[in-house]
Amino acid sequence: MTIIYNLIDTVIRAHKRPSRISTYTSITRSVFGNFLIKKLSISVDINAYNHHMREVDIENQYQTDFITFQHQNQYY
Repeated sequence: MTIIYNLIDTVIRAHKRPSRISTYTSITRSVFGNFLIKKLSISVDINAYNHHMREVDIENQYQTDFITFQHQNQYY
């Protein structure tokens, strides 16, 4: 993905603050402060992965519904 996208480009996306029992609470509380939702900049390649990874999963599920009969050579 780093070949397709420029690593310097960023996108602004709204993110929800993690809960208080999250593993990374000490790190994220300093970023979010008292806000529940905050707009943060993320890399374009990470944004594309997050928004299109579900499509790949659905395509894999569709492919499992079709049975293909492949000829296999067996040598004895």
